[in-house]
Amino acid sequence: MESASIPVPLPFLALVDTLMVRLGYLYPDVVWSFDPGTSDIIVRYDPEAYSRETLVKEASFQLYREKIHHETLDIRRKIYEAI
Repeated sequence: MESASIPVPLPFLALVDTLMVRLGYLYPDVVWSFDPGTSDIIVRYDPEAYSRETLVKEASFQLYREKIHHETLDIRRKIYEAI
């Protein structure tokens, strides 16, 4: 097993809990954790199965998706109520 750390920018810290759930679902064979002391996502993975670059890219992409989801909740609720 190898490990990598991915820094989480301050505006995204509130989204880390849901991000961990999403990443755990998408990559059940990878160990994802969050270090609140350093604000880093810690990834433990098998280098035979994944590259570091792939997992860092995926974590960043899913973090951004989570931010979009969170920011558009009110808009989607209003649309559903209007239907």
